[in-house]
Amino acid sequence: MSLNANKSRLTALTRNLSLRWVETQNYWRDVKSEEFDQRFMQELFPSVNKAAAAVEKARPVRSGPKVGRNDPCPCQSGKKYKHCCGKQ
Repeated sequence: MSLNANKSRLTALTRNLSLRWVETQNYWRDVKSEEFDQRFMQELFPSVNKAAAAVEKARPVRSGPKVGRNDPCPCQSGKKYKHCCGKQ
């Protein structure tokens, strides 16, 4: 699964969770206290933020432009990238 797919999935899950929370909050309004609401949010958001940070951290970092398979290799060997460093 690609990083963009993971990020999109995480965003969709977060949105879905927020919508479900608003829906169920109306049902629980009379039995829960403000303290419970604050504790729930304090427990929920750090884990969502941690997961989002992990997705961002996993993104590859490229110092220059992307090298095409038929371009000369950036290691300056004189070979095409696909026959040198791109061969894995």
